[in-house]
Amino acid sequence: MTVERLPQFVQCPVLIGRDVELATLTRLLDATSAGVGQVGLIGGEAGIGKSRLVTELQTLAVSQGFLLDLGVCFESDRVLPYAPLIDLLRSAFAARDPQELAATLGIYASDLVGLLPELVLLWPNLPPPAPSDPEQERRRLFYALHRFLTARLLTVHAGQETPQLIVIEDLHWCDDSTLDFLLFLARQLPARPILLLLTYRNDEIHPTLAHFLAQLDRMRLGVEMTLSRFQIHETGAAIRAIFDQPRVRAEFVDALHGLTDGNPFFVEETLKALVVARHLPGTRALDAQAAARVADPAHDCRRRATPRRRHHPRGAQPVDDGSGRGSPF
Repeated sequence: MTVERLPQFVQCPVLIGRDVELATLTRLLDATSAGVGQVGLIGGEAGIGKSRLVTELQTLAVSQGFLLDLGVCFESDRVLPYAPLIDLLRSAFAARDPQELAATLGIYASDLVGLLPELVLLWPNLPPPAPSDPEQERRRLFYALHRFLTARLLTVHAGQETPQLIVIEDLHWCDDSTLDFLLFLARQLPARPILLLLTYRNDEIHPTLAHFLAQLDRMRLGVEMTLSRFQIHETGAAIRAIFDQPRVRAEFVDALHGLTDGNPFFVEETLKALVVARHLPGTRALDAQAAARVADPAHDCRRRATPRRRHHPRGAQPVDDGSGRGSPF
């Protein structure tokens, strides 16, 4: 009996249907390398491939010598001021010499202690920030955050500042204070080699985020991209790439595209659900009958394919039921 190997991860290994958006982001990267800061905005529904596109750009940026800072918003962060920035700061602090940072931040070092209390352990002789009203404290914190982020640019190569990519994902879960700072930062970027890349679900825009996006648009500070669902030929391309096959039967592509509405995450998760439920015993079982079984509540595959936060799917062991169903390839 021949056992066919299914992919270890049911995840598309190549970027599909995003050529225009990737070209736009590459232009922003090039402008940043030339010393002109940029803001990129990627919107789209859950599972549409925002993080996948960001990952592609990160790889390209690192290959060009960019510094990389990452922050992610979570649903619980809506009530936590500066939550994604705190995570970003902690990661960046771990890679820097504390005394060098203290010298770079100067009088603003003490303003970061409110966000990162553990800094007191690194800088025990740090004086407390000067007393001021809440608005002044907020502005001092903004200057401190800006100085910290731009301090990394001072690594000089051939007389130029090192360009930097700052990514904040899932702004629809972002707190209001972070959005205020990001707007402040965006205003400073044209003079610095920083690309600020922001992602959000465009069907979950709360009023503060709507105001933030409107402000960026009014000041012409951002380049916005909205990701769309796969067209049917792109769904087919994804299936071929996942299973490393030159052709897939049109009936299977039609059935899977109809079930998933062309949402890339649904495509991957539905295929994974078929594998987990052992309805894909091998690549020769990728036919319309297999895809149709996902729609049958008795097989419980639709529930398995419900998108949550993106993760690496677990691998499925290759199985062959000896059914001998016709090849879709």
